[in-house]
Amino acid sequence: VLSASEAASVSVTSSVVDGSVSTNGTRGTVRITDNTFRQGSLQVSRPDGAAYTSSVVVTGNTLPQGLLSVSSLNTSAAAVPIVVTGNQVTDHVIEVKDAQLRPTNLTGNTITGTVEPTLRYGGTLVENWTLPLTGPHLYFTDFAVAPGTTLTVPAGAAMEFAEEQGLTVKGSLVSQGTAAAPAVFAAFDGGGLSEIQ
Repeated sequence: VLSASEAASVSVTSSVVDGSVSTNGTRGTVRITDNTFRQGSLQVSRPDGAAYTSSVVVTGNTLPQGLLSVSSLNTSAAAVPIVVTGNQVTDHVIEVKDAQLRPTNLTGNTITGTVEPTLRYGGTLVENWTLPLTGPHLYFTDFAVAPGTTLTVPAGAAMEFAEEQGLTVKGSLVSQGTAAAPAVFAAFDGGGLSEIQ
């Protein structure tokens, strides 16, 4: 297990990892790219604050037996957007929580195996986004739409939330459901949806 807390920077590239990698509070760049994790998980966490605005890039990794989780709580305008692209996870979920969520920086991630492929998003959406109708199942923890930002839910799309979680819209929500293909807002696994506000 590689664990880096308050490190100056972390770079793990083109390696075979027989365990987990976890970073928390790295003050410099975090770059974890093109690795194969034969067992274990990959977890990256960037806290809020001016000292934690460097880039976080997690791309091209293969995790056949572990979770991929990337979290940025940084609300600073100077924070470099996180990039989580082209990762492949088997029989686990990919979780991304970002105080400044930009789905264009989260493309090409795949989930395979026997469990339902699930991509979990949380945080605040800061760029216009239309929910995709194909790809991994989307599941949301507390999720917000920032002022000046539009979230579009097309006909046939679903926003499923963790129990007692909800959607806060300070920008715009456009639901394009039809009678034949409704846009669905619901709690995952039948629990209670907190609210849409």
